[in-house]
Amino acid sequence: MATIYISYSQKDTPSALELSEQLKQLGHKIIIDVNTLIPGHDWREALTKGLQGADVFIALLTENSQQSQWVISELGVALGYSQSSKQTLILPVIFGELPIPAFIQHIHCIIARDKNLRRVVEQVHDAANAFSGQLAAEAKKQDAARKLIEKNASEFINEAVSSLGKFETRNRCVGIAWYIAGFLSLLAGLGIAYISITTALETGDSSWTNFAYIALKNVLAIALLGASAKYAFTLGRSFTNEALKASDRLHAISFGKFYLQVYGAQATWPEVKEAFQHWNIDRRSSLSDVDPASIDPQVLTILLEAVKSIASLNTPSGKSKKAIKKTQPKPTIEA
Repeated sequence: MATIYISYSQKDTPSALELSEQLKQLGHKIIIDVNTLIPGHDWREALTKGLQGADVFIALLTENSQQSQWVISELGVALGYSQSSKQTLILPVIFGELPIPAFIQHIHCIIARDKNLRRVVEQVHDAANAFSGQLAAEAKKQDAARKLIEKNASEFINEAVSSLGKFETRNRCVGIAWYIAGFLSLLAGLGIAYISITTALETGDSSWTNFAYIALKNVLAIALLGASAKYAFTLGRSFTNEALKASDRLHAISFGKFYLQVYGAQATWPEVKEAFQHWNIDRRSSLSDVDPASIDPQVLTILLEAVKSIASLNTPSGKSKKAIKKTQPKPTIEA
């Protein structure tokens, strides 16, 4: 049965009490201000608490209530609460030859011109039962929708969380591996330079040709290994960024999952989309920002410059082609 709140003028207390007793006999629970209002307390607070626990709100509209601002105020508060919560049925009961107030003309009222209280009880009983059935059906529908959302969303969320977790772990490990490779490339470059210089000193050849050869070899090796190290560090940073992005998405999905667990039955589709909106916004991969031009070691340029240097060193020092021609012996003429 339903929980019914009765609002009335104090001058209509006998009628209100008789109505409440007959409704109690039919199995309804009655909330009436005789039991809820305490002297010195705010009636709005008591009304709000009563409305939160009531399925039906009855306003007894009589000639006395027209002169009472409290009944009209309570009815206005109840209308506002009913429109926002959709959980309370408003039943104005008009006794006598009173016109229907303008602000409730859109509501189907119970008209008791002959003030037949028994007929009013029957109509209230039927309306309360119908509304209770409607609430039960709506609750069942919401429960089914909630279970469907939880099932489908749970499967998708678990799959997404598992996939992102593996993605985050893989990218983090690959990023660390690339950082290690870059560090090893730097060490290899230093090692090659050290070995080359040590070998050159041990041979004892101090010619410019040998020096140029060693310098060229070191420059090329260090350039290639330096470019490799830079490339490795760039890839390591990109994979680490991808891992952090996956971690942020996991956090956003966890918030959406919490939202569904708390508000799953009442959540609408726009609210669900808003709860999950941050998990897949940035679709651009950090790997797409790797610019090969920034890693080009310019090996060909270095090689050409080194070859030119070696070629210039192979030319006899201090002598130009013209000078060489002058030093050649003149042919003798025999008599």
